[in-house]
Amino acid sequence: MTDQRPLSDVKLLSPKGLGAALALTTSIGLVWGAVEAVVGAVHAAPDPLTIAAFHPLAVLGAAVPLLLAWARVPARVALPRLGLVLVWVATAVPLAIGINVSFLTGVPMVSATNAGVVVGAGLAALVPTLLVRPLVRRAAAGLHASAGAAVGLATLIVVGLCVLRLVGVFAPTNPGPWPDNRGQLGHRPNVVLILLDTLRADHLSSYGHEHETTPVLDALKAARFRRTYAPAHWTAPSTASLLTGLHPVSHRTTGLGSVLSEDAVTLAELLADEGYVTGHITGNFVASEAFGFTQGADWAISEATLPQARLMPCSLGRVLARKLAPLTRAVHLNDWADRFFDSVDDRRFFLYLHYKDPHQPYVPPPPYDTLFDEKFGGRVIVDPAIRRHWPITERERENMVARYDGAIRYLDDALGRVFARLDAMGVRDETLIVITSDHGEEFQDHDGWLHGRTLYEETTRVPLLVSYPPLVADTVDVPETVSLLDVLPTILDVTGTDHPPGLQGRSLLPLLGGASDGDGSGGGISGAPRGFLLDGTKTERMAYVEGDWKLARRVMPDGEVRLALYDLKNDPAERINLAGKRKDVADRLLAALQAAIERYRAVELTSEQKQLDPAEAERLRALGYLGH
Repeated sequence: MTDQRPLSDVKLLSPKGLGAALALTTSIGLVWGAVEAVVGAVHAAPDPLTIAAFHPLAVLGAAVPLLLAWARVPARVALPRLGLVLVWVATAVPLAIGINVSFLTGVPMVSATNAGVVVGAGLAALVPTLLVRPLVRRAAAGLHASAGAAVGLATLIVVGLCVLRLVGVFAPTNPGPWPDNRGQLGHRPNVVLILLDTLRADHLSSYGHEHETTPVLDALKAARFRRTYAPAHWTAPSTASLLTGLHPVSHRTTGLGSVLSEDAVTLAELLADEGYVTGHITGNFVASEAFGFTQGADWAISEATLPQARLMPCSLGRVLARKLAPLTRAVHLNDWADRFFDSVDDRRFFLYLHYKDPHQPYVPPPPYDTLFDEKFGGRVIVDPAIRRHWPITERERENMVARYDGAIRYLDDALGRVFARLDAMGVRDETLIVITSDHGEEFQDHDGWLHGRTLYEETTRVPLLVSYPPLVADTVDVPETVSLLDVLPTILDVTGTDHPPGLQGRSLLPLLGGASDGDGSGGGISGAPRGFLLDGTKTERMAYVEGDWKLARRVMPDGEVRLALYDLKNDPAERINLAGKRKDVADRLLAALQAAIERYRAVELTSEQKQLDPAEAERLRALGYLGH
């Protein structure tokens, strides 16, 4: 018989009262999710359906403590309260997150500023909540107990479908299985190429830094190249050069949104053609499949491929996507690297690992955040690009550098876990490990911050370590000047892989045993003097290094060409411009710079410029590549 009792006589957590509560809660979540999904679809979100399915479950989660608090309250009283609270939540949350994303990028989530935003959004959300109050009350008053059970059952079906959708999306992504390549590759080595984003060479303790930032790397038996240049001053062009052996002038992956050309042949493609199992794990979105960097990888993981990335276009998803195992910490990359190592067993493999920890914002986890500046009690600044932090005092700058060093030490400790894993697999002695960076970082060395603006040594000099026991039995310091362009041909030579035509670097294999050309100019590999073109992409800057001389050229908006010439041997900090006094050297290097540009343009590829969607733009903004 139909139960016609009003809900005023039914407790909220009785089966019939709970059914009505679930129906009301899920309806609010469905409406919220539908709005977010439509907005996401307008902005080309990859998966609006998952966004729509996520919000009913999120609202149900918010309803649980309210259901428990009002367990013994009659449903007719509790349901309007529950509905109004959830409407308020569904209005206040996207409003607060929208304000944060649009205007407060870089502000720590737990801060007085964001607390004010939450309070303001909460007050603003009271307006629509009060407007729908009569509707919620009438809906609750019109339900009978039997109706509560019926709609509850229907709601459970809807919730079940949402759960199935999210379980399918968030199922673990495991690599493999891979074909057995042992017979094909024989005794050729495994390769692990590790890029430590934003790591300037002079902040490694083994390169002379005052803080003990890299004890693990210092203990690594490796050829340590003391003078290595990145061909550009930010991630995309330098990493593209590392992975292709082409200069930025040639591969043209030089702007925000530039996609690496499919005509470029990557290291992963070359080794995959040989039979290697290839993996690409990056914590920097710029070096991900979104911009073509995973060409040739059998398995690739980045912030964009993680399941939670599908939620990024929605307001609530922006917060949760950062909390659910993001790739901003080395520990997360190591977890994914362990999955890759588990999958390869004893097959030959190539793994590219791109760690982001030293990159701004400078927020290493405790105790690394205070490791090198324990007594600091002033204002902590984690991102100098945020203008409201200006002016920054010298003491605040010193603390910022200490936090940067702490991030390096944290990353160094994390690398110890990778090396230990290779030891545990029994493949350390048959694995070529190459460790480098894409660019450095500036801390007011020349009145600037961060990177991507100038071509001074602090932004273009990077570490380079090559470890392979059969070739490097102990630590060797190599004084030659080399480039990231040299890494790919070196790896090809060590693995016995043929060089593709058009490579623009030189193999460093002759130097791994410590052989030297004597003057450190880098010319001893082929016997000819060698110069290095540094590309100030996104700016009108170029630089050319030959021996101890460095020429910087800048084209001003009015077309004026300004030159700066530095004697790096006697003026390593680049303080004294000798372009006027040594015009002969400046003219010679300027001609060499222009000749190098023309030479690289002869192999110019076509790079697509993609239109960034809001989620991609936000990721680039978080990296400091778009304005705050």
